[in-house]
Amino acid sequence: MTETALDVMDEKQMLMNYEAKYPAIFILGAKGVGKSTLSNMLLGSYSEVNVSPIFPISDRDYDDDEKEETYRTTELNIKDEKYTIIDTIGIPESESNTDEIWNKLKQVEKKIKNIKAYIFVLEGGRLTQHELLFIHQLFTRYPKSRTIVVFTKVRKALVLSSTEMKKTFNTQISTLLQSINDRWIVMPSLDLFGNNEGKSVIASFVNDLKKMILSIEGKEGSKKVKLKGDTRGVKSQSTELGKKFFYGFLVVAFITLIIIMILVSTNKITVK
Repeated sequence: MTETALDVMDEKQMLMNYEAKYPAIFILGAKGVGKSTLSNMLLGSYSEVNVSPIFPISDRDYDDDEKEETYRTTELNIKDEKYTIIDTIGIPESESNTDEIWNKLKQVEKKIKNIKAYIFVLEGGRLTQHELLFIHQLFTRYPKSRTIVVFTKVRKALVLSSTEMKKTFNTQISTLLQSINDRWIVMPSLDLFGNNEGKSVIASFVNDLKKMILSIEGKEGSKKVKLKGDTRGVKSQSTELGKKFFYGFLVVAFITLIIIMILVSTNKITVK
């Protein structure tokens, strides 16, 4: 299997062959939010001229003759490590077959022993109560310690500034993002930037997203990643060490002052 060839299997074949494969990156979200576009960006097949997208892009997610298909898969290299992207079918937000799709995805998840990350692809902007309920379902069904959120379909200013993007979050979204250690990022598009500038912006986005994926460690925890040009994430070690040194200096100075005051009060030394 190569990075440039789509590997489409039926569920039975996929589960049978997948158990010994590479760590998985689950890409989940509602219909038409940009899951396949995100997968193509990670694979480098979105913005290149004369390169066909590896994952077909459609607002319907899968064509009618492929409606039984739950996901598609192909390989991805990050820092010389192999991963498997699992691009899942769009989850209906309100249709009657929603439970059936949730159950199919759960069965796929149970069979895969090593899942590196769950990427929730969410459309940015003002959210309805129904959309908020759907987002809560995502956060409830999958482990927060391995979750990354990618926002799509937002205006250019929000792609370029995480500070401006934060201003669009309501209390519920902010709380959910805090529960995953603020591992979120905004996906750009060529429609917003044009081909030349867009390639650069997309390359930066992909690099930052891959860093987030690699930052996820172990079964419970993950590191925060400070992204280029972003104020999110933990403070640097040098800052923390500087604080410890400063506080230590204050303690020593305070103790020295107390000793001097005691000595003065007992006339052991003379103060001029």
